[in-house]
Amino acid sequence: MFPLLGVSAKSKQMLIGRSSGWRAVALCALVSALTAFNSALAASGGNTGCPYTSDAKLELGGKALLIPQEALTARAPTMIGDYEIVPDPKSLTLMLTGRKGDVWEASMTSVVAGKRCSAFYVGKPVLINPPKGH
Repeated sequence: MFPLLGVSAKSKQMLIGRSSGWRAVALCALVSALTAFNSALAASGGNTGCPYTSDAKLELGGKALLIPQEALTARAPTMIGDYEIVPDPKSLTLMLTGRKGDVWEASMTSVVAGKRCSAFYVGKPVLINPPKGH
């Protein structure tokens, strides 16, 4: 801070008082920003901020299917809509079996950044076995 040359003591007190007022305003702004950040973090389920985690949107025979990341990392098959989702992280494939017997296969890509940030991306599904009766 620069020394105040040629300024009366009363003016110095007013300037110092004003600067502490600005500090209070800055502190209030910081607290409100942190509160907004914490509420946004809580709304996202406590996500640690891995930018790669996103749901996979696939189109199977004209139907859109949204697969969450949790289903792609599950060790057991997961039912989503009319499809059973069976991921195989070792071979990076995703098998989707419909109730009508149709079987789809999609490739997966593993993305890892650090110890706590990993996700799977899913490619375009290919019909392996058409539905029964077609």
